[in-house]
Amino acid sequence: MKRKSIILSVSFTLCLSLVSPIYAVQETTNIETSKVENIYEEFKIEHSVNNFDVWEKYTIDEFIEYAIEEGYIEDTPEQRDATVKESLRLSLGALATLGSTVGLNTASYLLDHSLTDNPSDLDFEPSSEYAHQVAISSEYQNILATIKNTARTADKNKDSISFPGDCYFESSFDLQLAYHAADYDVYMERKTGTSNSWEGTVVFTDLYDFNYRDWEEGASRYATLAYYVHFLNNYGAICQSLGATVPYYITITIPFSFTL
Repeated sequence: MKRKSIILSVSFTLCLSLVSPIYAVQETTNIETSKVENIYEEFKIEHSVNNFDVWEKYTIDEFIEYAIEEGYIEDTPEQRDATVKESLRLSLGALATLGSTVGLNTASYLLDHSLTDNPSDLDFEPSSEYAHQVAISSEYQNILATIKNTARTADKNKDSISFPGDCYFESSFDLQLAYHAADYDVYMERKTGTSNSWEGTVVFTDLYDFNYRDWEEGASRYATLAYYVHFLNNYGAICQSLGATVPYYITITIPFSFTL
């Protein structure tokens, strides 16, 4: 099985394990991830399973029952929900690690960053690898072309221009999973003493979160990249509703300079 197929297989079995009516969204008691991880490791050893098929042979419900029977957690809705959340985080963390091994570095990093109760906002400076990845994308090159056209038709007496926009990243699987849709703001100035030289920045902003989306009428549900992105997004939305992933803001700044 190819590595990408492994990632999708793990995601699918995890999603199936969530189909249980007992997990209403409610206030939960915090349980340390390390504690759940220790219980998880004992569970795997006792049942002779590995990281991949533990979720195929035993659902999260069964793992929770194991933790209760062994006296690791109390049999209360709060303890159950908190353990479910941390169990999902462990699994999503493993998924992020797998993603980084097949080139999904940005998507994996952003997912892993969301697996805490209060993730910090991320601000990617121009020199960062994340800003560079966006800067060489076809989506950014299209924005840059729009910027140049705007400068080309600008009033000769106007020395600064700003405008907003939105962007849908689809040129790579990594960008699509990481951001998909983002807003941006352009600010540009005519260089002093010149008539056709400009410099400025494009600042992308994105809320890292998952919103469940229905399939559009007639959309193909198989054998397309869009299907897998859609599936992983909706799986992420389920995990977010259970508190396993927490939204945060991302800012990416990319400078530019050109002469027409």
